[in-house]
Amino acid sequence: MRLDEINLQKQIGNTIEISGIIVDIEIKESTRGAYSVITLVAGTSKAKLKWWKRSFTADEVSRSKGSCVRCTVKVDEYNGSPSLIITSWTKETELTADDLLPCDRDSENTKIRWQALMYGFRDTDGFLATFTRFVFKNCFEYFMRQPAAISVHHNFRGGLLLHTVEVTELALGLAGACRERLDMDLVRAGALLHDIGKLEEFSIDVVTGEIKYTVKGSLLSHFVLGNDYLRDTYLEFALDYRNLTTAELEQFLLLRHIVLSHHGKLEMGAVVTPATLEAKYVHLADMASCDAYRTTVNTQNIEDGSVNAVWEFGSMGNYYKRVGGK
Repeated sequence: MRLDEINLQKQIGNTIEISGIIVDIEIKESTRGAYSVITLVAGTSKAKLKWWKRSFTADEVSRSKGSCVRCTVKVDEYNGSPSLIITSWTKETELTADDLLPCDRDSENTKIRWQALMYGFRDTDGFLATFTRFVFKNCFEYFMRQPAAISVHHNFRGGLLLHTVEVTELALGLAGACRERLDMDLVRAGALLHDIGKLEEFSIDVVTGEIKYTVKGSLLSHFVLGNDYLRDTYLEFALDYRNLTTAELEQFLLLRHIVLSHHGKLEMGAVVTPATLEAKYVHLADMASCDAYRTTVNTQNIEDGSVNAVWEFGSMGNYYKRVGGK
């Protein structure tokens, strides 16, 4: 059974088979001798499995990464949590890396939602609609494969597109309550483009699915990269279309403001804090999408009707799984 289809808490005391893809192998020493810690992933689930008295050579480690395996595992309990001990493994023959690597499993539906958002502008021929379509014209194929983060949320292939769709739908829903006081097309464009800098912030290994910061991502952040990307794209846009009017230049300024401010606080990485209603709604939607993902991840392996206490972001957070919930 795939790792992401197993409730490990319920399997404590059992010996089971787990399928996944190897993304890392660490060799460690103990009083019992050398042993290996294998990191296995399937879908959005990740687990560390110990293999006592099994030490890999450096060459074996290199060759094993990215391999699809089926492990026979004894599920013990350690400090109230499952501890996974490998007794044997074999090559997985029924599932491929594409089946097992973390990705958006409903990507076709995500693309349909994306298309609806892209062509939902009130002023379909206005600057915001035209420019947003121009930005994605040459980068969408890459954009839809990118992750949204390394670990915090939507950290899988296709995660950036799914997160962007969620943020845009949430932002439009929130802003709709006071639509007369703001520019709904600016909300839509800002939400669709808020993470455009992540095109250059992350790289993803096509074999193991491992996500890393690029040099640019480490040094500049996706806020600055996104602002630069929009500015550079505008230069191409102006050549293909026309120079902007004064009103459109203001829209472009406010669009870049959303990109630079969407984390809400300077201590959360934002370059500036949100100064417009449109920017505030995109920020709130961004946080809501992230929180929803964190809740799903932190409740997937617990009993219905129970609470999972998780230490993250410098504090203890409680996640409740409702009875009958997913």
